[in-house]
Amino acid sequence: MASSKSKKLRALLLTVLVIINLLITQSPLFNNYVKTNYTMIIKYFTTVSSLSYNYFLCISRLLRTSPMTVPDTFNNYTETITQITKEYYRIIINLYNEYSQILLHNV
Repeated sequence: MASSKSKKLRALLLTVLVIINLLITQSPLFNNYVKTNYTMIIKYFTTVSSLSYNYFLCISRLLRTSPMTVPDTFNNYTETITQITKEYYRIIINLYNEYSQILLHNV
């Protein structure tokens, strides 16, 4: 029962993210820089939510079978999320710098 609900919730979340992504990337109101940033944000949150979902399923199973391994698994989870976040911010900063350079050259 619980896995059926979590699968439906996960599918709903993914559908909402895809719709938001399509609305933003197809809208003429946003320039390419904004579209790229929003696309990156959607990809980031999709990755983090999927990763979090999988790690928490793993941790909940480990709590029942071998609770001694949970701290190591949780540490791996936080390290992975930290690496993804650092990479995301690095990409966003690079995009911002590129866009700033384009604006400066167009002035």
